[in-house]
Amino acid sequence: MPEISRSPVEDDVSLETLPPHLQARYAAADKRFTRRSPAMTMYLLMKAKHRYALQEQEQLQEELRAVNAELAKQRDEKERALDDLLRTFFGANSEEFAALRAESGAGSRY
Repeated sequence: MPEISRSPVEDDVSLETLPPHLQARYAAADKRFTRRSPAMTMYLLMKAKHRYALQEQEQLQEELRAVNAELAKQRDEKERALDDLLRTFFGANSEEFAALRAESGAGSRY
């Protein structure tokens, strides 16, 4: 009996690349995973992983926006506290120190 040739797409899919819970569902007799070809099974698996990665990316971007907003708030509070401290210790001369800090950009580093 002649051997049936497989398509190039199916050749790219090997059982070792699939997770164990999917490998257990492989029916060797008809070379399928619960009525789906190995290539289709791999496609669906990659599609699910991609969807998960997009959701995770969206969640992480939202978290980054929140952290950046909190950082900006903390920086503003730090600058106000430093300005208050300078006014307390140096009085009228404190505006000169604040201007020097603003010119040098020292206030924006930390």
